[in-house]
Amino acid sequence: MSGHAQAAELSGQELTNERYNEAATLCVTDSLPSTSKVNISTKNFHHLNNSTHSEQKRKENINQPSCLRTGWADIASLTALNETDNFERVCSELRKADNDAQLIELPKFSGGRIAEELPAEQQEAYKKDFPGTLGKIFRIKPCGTIVTEAYKYFDEDIYNFKFRPDDVLVMTYPKCGTTWTQEIIWNMRNNPNLDHPNPHEPLFARSPFLDLDFLMYEVMQKVPFDTFIAEGMLASFKARCPTLHPKKGLSIQVAESQTEPRTLKTHLAFSSFKPGLIDTCKVVFVMRHPKDAVLSYQHHSRLIKSHGFVSTQDVFVKYFVEDLLMSGSYGNIVNEAMKVKSHPNMHLMYYEDMKADIGAELRRLNDFLGTKLTAKQLKNVEEQTSFNNMQKNDPLTTQSANMINEDVAKKDGGFIRNGLTGVWKGKMTQQQEEMMDKYIAQSFHDPEFKARYQ
Repeated sequence: MSGHAQAAELSGQELTNERYNEAATLCVTDSLPSTSKVNISTKNFHHLNNSTHSEQKRKENINQPSCLRTGWADIASLTALNETDNFERVCSELRKADNDAQLIELPKFSGGRIAEELPAEQQEAYKKDFPGTLGKIFRIKPCGTIVTEAYKYFDEDIYNFKFRPDDVLVMTYPKCGTTWTQEIIWNMRNNPNLDHPNPHEPLFARSPFLDLDFLMYEVMQKVPFDTFIAEGMLASFKARCPTLHPKKGLSIQVAESQTEPRTLKTHLAFSSFKPGLIDTCKVVFVMRHPKDAVLSYQHHSRLIKSHGFVSTQDVFVKYFVEDLLMSGSYGNIVNEAMKVKSHPNMHLMYYEDMKADIGAELRRLNDFLGTKLTAKQLKNVEEQTSFNNMQKNDPLTTQSANMINEDVAKKDGGFIRNGLTGVWKGKMTQQQEEMMDKYIAQSFHDPEFKARYQ
């Protein structure tokens, strides 16, 4: 029996990695044309732009775990395929039926999630508008998170991250008060008397950012490892974790090395982690008006070179409402969080409330965290994390030109920029406001959130 026919026999079976490799090897070694290599899958067909794979690439691809395989058409479900069939004719019919040139199996991530590569035209637009974002862009389903291709190297470690009962996880969509909240919680837990020996150690070391590694991966490949970790925000990683390994997630390693109660950060939704997170540790979820968030994120994306946004505000708002910015859907991360908002380990905060009465918000946090701080200690934390102090210790002031766009920083401000609410008023066109209003109405399900921001 030919490789084609043997592979077809496998269709309809649940393919393990071993069976997958066996079937794929049968097909691609059966004297098929080099431009028509195939993947074996029992799932639906998914499409990308046409491409040609060299024999060496084919061999490399076959040996990859299923989550890293790309390319090649899916023929496993062609149960009638036999050794006399014309392979080119079959591929031609598949392409015609599915209106595309090449088929691809979606990479599988932990927890049964899949990663869908954005269509070719969106990939090209991303390269043009975000030239600092390197590698292909994927949407993780069903959560809708947008990630770079580098996420595949860290998915397992992120999904299976071992949270501890004394952890506090700060979870937000980008630019919703994350850094401020991290500093508040870290100081409440570690520096309420303002006597900590190193309160200005870079925040990334004191409060590890769990998704940092995939965001920085491509930048890290460009410079020697020792040069990379000498960057201001990462400068104490080695001291924190002497066994720091360049081939593993740096931020994950630093988090795992900490023995004190950890204050952690993520911009990922609950579904990006193994179920049970909310039952294991405390989560502080912070929200902000989407119109303020999108403008702050636009500045951030111009400032940080690994984003490097160069287009217009119209374009950026469109990315936002189409859930295409890095981290993906603001609506989804909020909707997932609101499903557990009544859990005793969940604490909701709104950026606008923090700005209006930070003292009241600190007292609420004090109760939630069980830190039992006195009024004087809470005042210490308030002063330590005031906007002026935060701006003075802006984490990006120590970064090199490898990391930040200094022209943007000089012209429009750094990472800690204005700390205001309602900044969007007068800074959006009518069309942009209408797009955002429609997005808020359609994308957020929680009545309290919608009542605040509609």
